[in-house]
Amino acid sequence: MINLRDGAYRLISMQFLITKASTMLYFGKTLRVEAEKTHNYDSSGELVILPQKNCTLSVFVSNLKILGYELVDAFLVERADGKYKARFVFIDHDHATGSDHFKSLLENINLGLMKLVYESMWQVRVWNNPFYELGKSVDGVRALSINMEQRDPLFLPDGFPRKVWQKDSVGNRVGISPVMLMPERALETDADGTIQVKEMLNPEETEG
Repeated sequence: MINLRDGAYRLISMQFLITKASTMLYFGKTLRVEAEKTHNYDSSGELVILPQKNCTLSVFVSNLKILGYELVDAFLVERADGKYKARFVFIDHDHATGSDHFKSLLENINLGLMKLVYESMWQVRVWNNPFYELGKSVDGVRALSINMEQRDPLFLPDGFPRKVWQKDSVGNRVGISPVMLMPERALETDADGTIQVKEMLNPEETEG
């Protein structure tokens, strides 16, 4: 169980696997580009949330500031396959420091990040890792790595919601028309600050 109020989690790194076109759409040329690096740190991290498909993060990102985390860095990591990882680094308020240059870009970066998580759903997995300072792990301090892959846009390029046919267990269409594409689950924090994946109800299930 990961509780963001217990003081152990100093750093939260959110990584979105996206195309070059998507980086330009949401961030323009605001984010610097870095080459992919290989780290030699130990592999004692723990996968605490298994891959969850069709997941939204819009509420989770909004709640990070409420929970005392500040965005202190954001950049792109260019991969060998031509795709990018858009990486956003949040630090708890007591340890947060950011450059004046980054602070001047923060409003635009936050806007792009919120649009990205609002307009897409993802396959999400979460790792609980050691926290490193000057190349050494710090006892009692942890870092979360939240990884987003398999982006599925919720909106068409013209801004209208995507619609899809609902299907039964064998793949046959059901219903008389396509329905709006909606996330099936959400990564969020409860009132106590505990990270959880919550199943979302379809509109049809809330009727009656």
